Amino acid sequence: MITRSYDAVIVGPSAGSLTAAALLAARGLQVLAVDRREGRPAAGRYTFPSHTRPVMGFEGGTLLPAVLRALQVHPREMRLLRRARPGYQVISPRHRIDVHADADALYAELERELPAELPALARFLSRAEEAGEAYAQRLLASAQAAGQLRWWHRVGLGRMPWSPPLPGGGPTFVEAARQEGMGDEGLRFLLAQVRPFSWVEGPGDLPLPMAAIPLMASFDGWFTDPDEPDAFQAMLRRRVEGLKVDLLSEPDPEEVIARWRRVRELRFSTRPEPVSTSALILGMAPESLAPALSERAGAAYRAASAVLRPTRFRYSLYLGLRKEVVPVGMGDHAIFCARDDEPVEGVNCLLISLSAEDQSGVAPEGCRAMTVSADLPLAEAADPGALDARAREMLTRVKELVPFLERYLEVLHIPRPGPVGQDNPLPVDATPAVFAGDPGAARLPTFGGMGVHLPHRNAFYAGRASMPALGIEGEVLSGMVVDRLVKAVLPRKR
Repeated sequence: MITRSYDAVIVGPSAGSLTAAALLAARGLQVLAVDRREGRPAAGRYTFPSHTRPVMGFEGGTLLPAVLRALQVHPREMRLLRRARPGYQVISPRHRIDVHADADALYAELERELPAELPALARFLSRAEEAGEAYAQRLLASAQAAGQLRWWHRVGLGRMPWSPPLPGGGPTFVEAARQEGMGDEGLRFLLAQVRPFSWVEGPGDLPLPMAAIPLMASFDGWFTDPDEPDAFQAMLRRRVEGLKVDLLSEPDPEEVIARWRRVRELRFSTRPEPVSTSALILGMAPESLAPALSERAGAAYRAASAVLRPTRFRYSLYLGLRKEVVPVGMGDHAIFCARDDEPVEGVNCLLISLSAEDQSGVAPEGCRAMTVSADLPLAEAADPGALDARAREMLTRVKELVPFLERYLEVLHIPRPGPVGQDNPLPVDATPAVFAGDPGAARLPTFGGMGVHLPHRNAFYAGRASMPALGIEGEVLSGMVVDRLVKAVLPRKR
């Protein structure tokens, strides 16, 4: 039953905000999550894989396993996530590499496909793993120490302290690869795995320890939940439900009432009385809350979002096709990367997922559902003409992989801007997937991210842009930090 008062309210559930919700609820605090659930993409008789958030680093990553231990996720919940075998494939015009979590199997693949690059790859991956693990431990220690207040913070002076360590000097991801003697083919193989799973422009320019975290997570493989579009978020939702977090299926707040630099109440259009709270946690972009705030506060939230500029969104095409057209040995998940003379980005770095052959109820017998995604400029999200051109480019690339596609194609859905309708059951989702900061932002603790602080002292952000360079692991790390900061700002109870 929804009450009138909470220690913390979550608006816009994300991996980070739900992590914070679970940790706060485990402390015995009263938490409300305003949650609008979404189903898997579907059109006609087909239900499609989703590229909203593939889970990587679930077992062998550097940060995610530590967060799962902190959340005390039950092993039964973890078994609902299904590991693809192979984890995924990296496909180029000249190579198709199965990426296995097993080191020996991966080594055999690289020896077969990239023998000239193998010594450099082995040296680089050993160096990256060591750097990533050391940096992850520093980040975890910093998150555990967050929220240590001094007297001036308690009287309202200064922000809640959190200073995550920067990687310091040293080479970038690309520079380190070149130092180890990596050639172009090996580097493109690695960039194809970092590009879709770190949410910043130019991931090759990240410091090696930072880029190593999403890279090591990607080598762990691709985990999905056959029944959920966002596997990790679905697992977190089940966790918070088990911890008695109240869930409210509502649109975003109609009004946010604040006094003395603190959020006090939230008003929803369908509820007669406001909900009071001691802390507000956003999983959505801060500017999304601006319409519910006063003009001055709304401008401050837009400014907070502007610290990290969203540049790209993930655009997906949905295909239903006869399974005989699927190339022999095609994995359930693949990264189809560019030709040698093209950058590893946009339509030259496609995510391709097929529904598993044993997954009943998602496609007619003898058929497979396929999702093809690319990160496109955000400015194109509302431009039907630009999206049509991009869709043609994406399909041209897919035909390079599946030459007889038209002959076996049963369903093709190309999302268009606008509301859901009969002719557009899956409209464009313009949620940002890639971010860029100005040159000065690179000196921020999150390497261009806006961190976890918002203009109100008891409002925090734990969404995709909080630590975008680290991908999903950065998002859940921000949830751990927010848990500590919320605990620090809550009123002391006698």
